[in-house]
Formats: sequence, structure tokens, C-alpha cells
Amino acid sequence: MKFRKGVFIIFAGLIVLSGCSNNGENQPVLIVEKPAEIGEGFEQFKEIDDRQNVETAKELVGNIRWANGNPTWIHHPDYLFYFKDNKEKYYIGITPNKEQLELEVKEQDKFVKLTKTKSNELYQILTGEKLSE
Repeated sequence: MKFRKGVFIIFAGLIVLSGCSNNGENQPVLIVEKPAEIGEGFEQFKEIDDRQNVETAKELVGNIRWANGNPTWIHHPDYLFYFKDNKEKYYIGITPNKEQLELEVKEQDKFVKLTKTKSNELYQILTGEKLSE
């Protein structure tokens, strides 16, 4: 009887442990890319898995009032980012005065110029630096 009780306790413990460890499968992830140093296209710059930062970035882009059309930048985008669970890509251009970000979703032909506050907040999440540095 003690053997059965011991096996049951071990089995129950294993079930609890396996249920608590999801290996990050539900962990939100934000991928940031920058223009490739060699050739064209982009290369991965940073992978952000801090839940609070990812959720803040999702909330920020989720509350944007997008305009139809194209942004005002005429150069290659400075960065692009996307959420691993949603492949919609957000292209980023830094304004010439380095105070604001312009975002573009090319596939949907929409863009927006963020406020200085939101630009700084998003830039800090994406790069770990202040925008005006």
C-alpha cells in the first residue's frame, strides 16, 4: 500500500510540474530587425520576450489611428518589427529631427507619425535607447 501511495505522489507531482512548464510557448515575443549590413533586406537586431514590453508595444500599435497611404520618409526604413504570433510587419522611419517615428504597414498601405511621447516609448522598447540620443 505504501508503494502505491508513493507512486501516486510521484505521478501527481510530475503532472503538476509538466502543467506548470510550458517552455515559453505562450510567451509573447517581439522581433526587431534592422537593415542588413551586407546586401538588401533586413537582419535580426533583437528579440524581445519581456512580457510587459511586448504587451506595451502591442497596445501602442493596437491603439493607433492609421492613415491610408505612404509615410514621408524617402530613405530605406530604419527598423522593422513584428510580433511572433502575428506576422504583420511594421516598418519604422525616424524623422530627420530624430524626435518622432513614422510607422508603415506596407501590406495594408497604411502609415502613421507617432507623437513624440509614443515615439520615445516605442523606440526605447525596440532598441533599449532613447530616440534623441
